[in-house]
Amino acid sequence: MSIFFIIIASFISLSMMGLGYTAYVKNKQSDTNRLFFIFSLTLAIWCACNFLENWFVAPELAIIFLNLDFFFGPLVFFWTLLFLLNFPEPNTKLTSRAAWLIFPTVLVSALSLAGKIITNIYFTDGRIGFELGPWFILYAIIIMAYMIAAIVFQIKQYRGSTGMRKMQIRYMISGFVISSSIILIFNLFLQNIISGDAFRIGNFSLIILIGFIYYSIVRYHLMNIGVILRLGAIYTLLLTTITFIYVLGSYFLISFFKIGQPWNYIIPSIIVTVGFMPLKNVLELLTDKVFFKKQYRFSEVASKIESSIHEAGLDLDKTLEIISQVISDALKVKSSAILILIPRGHFISRQVIGENSTNLKLRQDSPIVNCLNLNQNKILDKEELERQIYSNKSADPSLGEVVKELDKNNFSLVVPIELKGKLIGVYLLGPKKSQDPFSKEDTRLLRHVAWEMGFAIDNAKSYEELKKLDEVKSSFISVVSHQLRTPVTVSRCNLELCFDASISRKEKNEAIKAAYEGTISLGRQLDQLITVLEIEEKNVTLRKKIVKINTLIDEVVAENKIHFKNKNIILDVESRKTALMANCDEEKIKKVLDIILVNAISYVLSSGHIWISLKKESFNKKDKVLIAITDNGIGILEESKGEMFKKFFRSPEAIAISPNGFGLGLFIAKKIMDAHGGDIWFENKDDRGVTFFVTIPIK
Repeated sequence: MSIFFIIIASFISLSMMGLGYTAYVKNKQSDTNRLFFIFSLTLAIWCACNFLENWFVAPELAIIFLNLDFFFGPLVFFWTLLFLLNFPEPNTKLTSRAAWLIFPTVLVSALSLAGKIITNIYFTDGRIGFELGPWFILYAIIIMAYMIAAIVFQIKQYRGSTGMRKMQIRYMISGFVISSSIILIFNLFLQNIISGDAFRIGNFSLIILIGFIYYSIVRYHLMNIGVILRLGAIYTLLLTTITFIYVLGSYFLISFFKIGQPWNYIIPSIIVTVGFMPLKNVLELLTDKVFFKKQYRFSEVASKIESSIHEAGLDLDKTLEIISQVISDALKVKSSAILILIPRGHFISRQVIGENSTNLKLRQDSPIVNCLNLNQNKILDKEELERQIYSNKSADPSLGEVVKELDKNNFSLVVPIELKGKLIGVYLLGPKKSQDPFSKEDTRLLRHVAWEMGFAIDNAKSYEELKKLDEVKSSFISVVSHQLRTPVTVSRCNLELCFDASISRKEKNEAIKAAYEGTISLGRQLDQLITVLEIEEKNVTLRKKIVKINTLIDEVVAENKIHFKNKNIILDVESRKTALMANCDEEKIKKVLDIILVNAISYVLSSGHIWISLKKESFNKKDKVLIAITDNGIGILEESKGEMFKKFFRSPEAIAISPNGFGLGLFIAKKIMDAHGGDIWFENKDDRGVTFFVTIPIK
């Protein structure tokens, strides 16, 4: 039985010292971790003294350890109080006040060595006993006060906490209450009344505290020492097992084989030395399987993702699917979703795994996206946000909206996918299947994954853009060769016809007219091509001056007079007595108006109608000139509205009516108006036709 007690005592002392040292190494700057280390060290020493006072046969040693037991008792509870006042976060104000309690603590500890706490130490039936001294009541009151104060403070902390922090406090305080109560009852008040074996229950109760702390570390990442704890647990078990093997071997050699010194020491030492590495490997396997089976290796997961990305190539959907699956398996989350920013400003889901199998969508102005834009590269943890809201009533109200949106979709974590400082995607993860919170190791992995996804998305987009550019280039060559060849051919044929002496004068005039129109068309198309090349090479350059807009409209109308006449189009221009002036580039605004007017002429049937109006308007205290050009032509189909200002786009109905054209006019007009700080848009008429609007800032 003595060997069993030795093993238990060794395990408790080594476990407490291992836990304390691990917490200290993890974060030496944290007051909480440092206090936990001191508390663990004093508790381990006190535990050892408590066991040794009843194990050594020599009375002198037993008396020394008994006095040390009572000496360290107040110190253990003092450091317990300081630690719990700073758990789970440091509390400098309370610590500075409680630190003064070191004086009464040292006083009662000194009184125990002076024989004032216990007196008349004696030995009965192989165990040590004592009588209570005159200062024992003060001793007991101080210890009880420390324990009650620590528990009351932690209960208040527990009521004001949420999520992971609440669970950490729950298990820590539960372990302390149970262990402290048993220790006080069996080791302080009943030590002289109960039997020796029953007395040891108080010592064994520390296993309860150690168990609660270990569980809280593994499941709720207490003090963030889970990763280091794995090694601590392995070496604690290793040292305890070696001690057990050594003592048990020595006991058997003496008791059964009658082998004494020095062989009862040498043989167990050889066994321990030879079996050290195999024993270590076995304990590592058992520890990982029983306690740390949810752990993953960062390097292995990262390497798997990188190799999978290379295998997927430029297939974005396959890449995101692989990444999402690897992370879901590693973190064991219930659900996840990867949302990508699309050109229209929304985040659309490309990969969804788990419970939320439906497509998701986040608006650009959603609380989650706004929060990510304001806090670049910050991972949003719902539990952490809830804690901030609860602990700080004046916290940003938008955090509450973020939590509501996460609750609505059953997600717990938001990881921003950024590239060059811009948010290009969002990675949402649901809660873990084990209900564990996300650790710092998890967030480190997710930051790495978000970085990988950012480059994967950028590479895929670059590939798509190059592919589209190649398609545009092929289309451009085809369109240009056709569109330029047509007016050249028409003009050449008509001019050749003029040299035919057999045709009448009327036919000759019509041929000249057709050749002229072909030349005008060719000149306009070449002008558009040159303008686009200028825009692509550099931003639109403006030569602004004060311009009379009424005059510009009159000039554009006059230049297109022949087209109105050929198609018998009725033109109504709203006349204004007061001229409207604007600071703009005269030639470029004239080009915009010409583009819109020529389009209206092209898509209005013969004997159609075009209206031009001009007025001044104010918006946000800024004065602008508003020009509206309306026609009763074919209008614009709903599916073509989003493409109208794109390069080389021509709707099918426009091509059917007017085959010639590059589809560059509205693209050029949009670029020019953007450079002016103005705007251009259109609206379909209810009956037939379309109205194009142009606004030009007056100043």
